[in-house]
Amino acid sequence: MLTLFTTQRCVLRTIDESDFAEVAQLYDNPDIGEFLGGRISPEDFEAKFAALLVKGKSLVLTVRLAESEVLIGLIALTRHHDRANTEISFQFLPQFQGRGYAHETLTGLADYAFETLNVPRLIAKIIADDARSKQVVTRLGMREIRTDERDGVAKIIYGRPKEKAEHDDVPGLQTG
Repeated sequence: MLTLFTTQRCVLRTIDESDFAEVAQLYDNPDIGEFLGGRISPEDFEAKFAALLVKGKSLVLTVRLAESEVLIGLIALTRHHDRANTEISFQFLPQFQGRGYAHETLTGLADYAFETLNVPRLIAKIIADDARSKQVVTRLGMREIRTDERDGVAKIIYGRPKEKAEHDDVPGLQTG
C-alpha cells in the first residue's frame, strides 16, 4: 500500500488486499449501509472489494489515523459514467463522523485531483436524505447541480470546477 498523502491527523494510502477485513467493517455497518444502498452479503462484499482493487478504474484510498493506523474510512476518485466528470466519494465509520475527518481528507483529495491529476471538475452524488454528506461537499465548495432518481432513491448531484466559482452556477460543469 502506497501512502499517497497525509493530512494533519490522517494518512491516506491506496487500498490493497491487506485492507479486506477492515473495509468489510465499513460495508457491514448498518449506519453506513443506509446511504450505500443497504448492507451487502459477504459474497457481494468480496466482489465489491475486488472491484475496489482494480487499478486504473478508480483511485480508492484508505483513511487511517496518523497516530494509531486505525482505519476510519475510505475516499475515492472515480470516472463518472458520463465520462466527462470525476466523482469524489467518501464513507467513514460512524464514530469518526462529525469530527472534520471527511472535510480534512477530501480537501486533500480534491487538491490532489486538481493539481496532480489535472482533473477539470469534480462531482459528488449524495442521497437526498444525507444531511451530513451534503454539508461536507458544500464545505468543499461544491454547488448543487440537479437531482437524479435511480432505483427509487433521490440523489443530489453536486459539482465544482478546478477554480471555485464565486457565484451560483458552476461554469464548465458537464452533467449527464
